[in-house]
Amino acid sequence: MADMTQGFWTWSLPCGRWFGIDVRLHWSLLAFTVFEAASFAAVGAAWYWWPVVILSVPLCVLLHEFGHSLTTRAVGGESTSITLWALGGVAWCQVPGRALAHFLVAAAGPAVNLVLWGACLAALHLTPWLDGAPRNVVGFVASVNLALLLFNLLPCYPLDGGRIARAILWPLVGRLRAVRWTIILAWICLAGLAAYGLWTQQIMLFAIALVMAMAVFNEQRAIASGYDPEGVDEYRPHPGLLAGWRARRAAAAEERRERADAAEQAELDRLLAKVSEHGLPSLSAGERRMLQRISERERERKDRGL
Repeated sequence: MADMTQGFWTWSLPCGRWFGIDVRLHWSLLAFTVFEAASFAAVGAAWYWWPVVILSVPLCVLLHEFGHSLTTRAVGGESTSITLWALGGVAWCQVPGRALAHFLVAAAGPAVNLVLWGACLAALHLTPWLDGAPRNVVGFVASVNLALLLFNLLPCYPLDGGRIARAILWPLVGRLRAVRWTIILAWICLAGLAAYGLWTQQIMLFAIALVMAMAVFNEQRAIASGYDPEGVDEYRPHPGLLAGWRARRAAAAEERRERADAAEQAELDRLLAKVSEHGLPSLSAGERRMLQRISERERERKDRGL
């Protein structure tokens, strides 16, 4: 059940835990997908295609964010939560303090949308039998991924394009200067986006520019007060995916050994108590063999210095 203590503007619906990552759906994306489905319905698609259209938008955004999160883990960082909202998604990623790691994580999301867009185009061009509503649905999914790809590649921090630009500038001009330069680049980009929205009378585009401008302003103010968005002071090293899998296997094996040792010790205590009370003849043949095996293992451990 959703956390009803959240405020209206921050309310989001929990959607489970995938790959160890908590996923939540912000109400704004629900509203946006209903709007998109209504627009799709206007072209004459049957009502039973609407759920597919409604789910396709958050699913594409989710796959985009999983690209960021899983790549973060692959380069040795941490990612524990994803929130999907109308302007995309927010994946909590703690990336190692290396320019290449930041570049790969930032580029992973748009790369997912590029692959999905290409797959949809291939389906449209290579499957002549795909017609009617199914073709419209595939075309809609293609347009969603193209929009996500182009929007996120805008060189405006905190979009992926701005993060990519920051990662490229990092080794050239230094981390702090790269942060400041991408803030300036973001203001230039947003001014152009807002002007284009007004010129073409696309109020939604203008509103998006204003929302992003507030985010950039808050980022700039935080940086002026000493905040370092790419700092690694709070970063806790995380093993890569393969190293993490190996570590979990080793921990599980160690836990099994500890349980076996505890069970063996309990059996040894029982046998010794029985011998102490009733003498060695009271042990059955099986119990004698068990006692002998345990005794031999204990001698081997002592010989190895364990």
